[in-house]
Amino acid sequence: MKKILLLFLTLSLSLATFAQEYGVLVNGNKYFAATYTGKEGDYDQYLAKVTFASGDKFALCNKSTGDTWAVDLDTWSVAGFTKTSSTEYSTTNTGCYHCYIKLKYGADQLYIGAGSGDC
Repeated sequence: MKKILLLFLTLSLSLATFAQEYGVLVNGNKYFAATYTGKEGDYDQYLAKVTFASGDKFALCNKSTGDTWAVDLDTWSVAGFTKTSSTEYSTTNTGCYHCYIKLKYGADQLYIGAGSGDC
């Protein structure tokens, strides 16, 4: 029984070591963690519930590595969000939004939809 418990703990620690923590970084200092929601077609999808204020600058963020980036917005995203560089977005919106980060090698996407007040 001890061997099984030890094996379980070892596997758990190994998975935690390689896990990536994705989210949205607003104005360089406020991090909104995303939760993995599963596969969406060929993409691994993460959901971050973010509160924005007009004028906010934000980026996608891998908190595990400290990397930030910006990808093209999905054409169905809410108006008022703009990709301003390869590493940043800006918004003229205020309120709660759901940011769906869709990751696939060489073809990441971001969809931003109106939130339901649960930020």
